[in-house]
Amino acid sequence: MVDAYVRSTANVDDTIDSICVQVEEAIASDYTLNGIAKNTVLISTDIDFSGEAEQPVGIARLTFSVLYVTSINDVETAR
Repeated sequence: MVDAYVRSTANVDDTIDSICVQVEEAIASDYTLNGIAKNTVLISTDIDFSGEAEQPVGIARLTFSVLYVTSINDVETAR
């Protein structure tokens, strides 16, 4: 999961959307996560807004599914 928090007086919606795009593009450019994963896929994005604080807050949670393989005799090392 990747969590993004934005606190601002204006454009919270646009800023949180921009951050989500940046995260998705970063993962897409290296979906093997530097060679330790077979694949990484975004499975959900949840965005919430709260106006209860002095400044509006936007929170996004991007959930990714990561497929990786370990050896049966070395479960701490992805291959």
